[in-house]
Amino acid sequence: MNEEFEKFCNEVKDHIFENSADRDNLEIELRHVQKVNQQDLVNLTVKPKDSNIAPSIQLNAAFEAFKDGKSMDDIIGSLENTLSSHAVTENLDMSYMTEFDNCKSQVFPKLINKDMNEELLQNVPHYDYGDLAVLFYVKVENPQIGEGSVTVNNQIFEQWGVEDKAIMDAAMDNLKANTQCKDLFGFIQELHPGLSDEIGADVPPDKSPIIVSTDSQTFGAAAILNEDIMKALCERVGGDIVILPSSIHECLVLGDDNTPDQEIALNDMVKSVNDTTVAQEDLLSDHIYHFNGEELMMRELPKYADIEDVRNTVFTNMDLVSAQTGEIYRQGKEQAPKEQDKSKEIVNIDDKKTPPKRDDLAI
Repeated sequence: MNEEFEKFCNEVKDHIFENSADRDNLEIELRHVQKVNQQDLVNLTVKPKDSNIAPSIQLNAAFEAFKDGKSMDDIIGSLENTLSSHAVTENLDMSYMTEFDNCKSQVFPKLINKDMNEELLQNVPHYDYGDLAVLFYVKVENPQIGEGSVTVNNQIFEQWGVEDKAIMDAAMDNLKANTQCKDLFGFIQELHPGLSDEIGADVPPDKSPIIVSTDSQTFGAAAILNEDIMKALCERVGGDIVILPSSIHECLVLGDDNTPDQEIALNDMVKSVNDTTVAQEDLLSDHIYHFNGEELMMRELPKYADIEDVRNTVFTNMDLVSAQTGEIYRQGKEQAPKEQDKSKEIVNIDDKKTPPKRDDLAI
């Protein structure tokens, strides 16, 4: 954290709710938090001293507003309004989080970029997956706080006292029950009814790109771990599929024609979109992935690759490898020792209103 940002955070902490009669009864803290793709976030938490949960708000955006000329008084006033509107009036019983059996029906996988999250991954049980990593979170629903999530960190993992395979098994079961596939062109028309019905009309139904995500459309890129859906997509297109990592929340799937031209075009497109469009906190990967009906593969290509780059690179098989044990996770099968191998119709799930995205709960 740079000196200017640190000074700003401390000033907010010193003056937030300074005119409130109850300030002496408040615990006001600054917390450094590890979020996906970001390592220097600071949250402000404010809670009554007798409360076990606190609303939490990031100060990074407020600092940017301050640098753009917004006054400190206005920033503090806005923060006070936000924190007050999310105040929790009763203690929450979170003791159930210490038992895996209480949580396993709400455990889900989260797919993130491995290299961009090295520090975060040191503190959570996870599986390596090529240039990606799979960690876990527990969905939490409560009338006071709405929907939220709690990342399964090393402390929770130790409290649960189960093997990481048991967590992955539960997460995969829940993922398979909550995977969503949508036709891209149909989805665009749903979002913008005024657009022409001819969008995508010249694309055969079995060739239309498919958006793959979860019902909540949050951390939905993990849906590509659902081998049943990946195999169904292969059957739909009549061959291999290529997967474009749109963000940590969804991926785009289309037929793989196995040509260098397609590989180059899609590789460059993903890198360009990531550079210009995808928010840093949502970025998943600069690579495209291939699924051949049995396994996921990728190849390392530079930005603006050419045919020689394609000819001189090979596919790498992507195994789910436990960072804790080194064992390979096999869906529905026994785990195997780590190896160094380098060489139907889609049923759309009815739409559900997407809730606002929430950060991990501050407990």
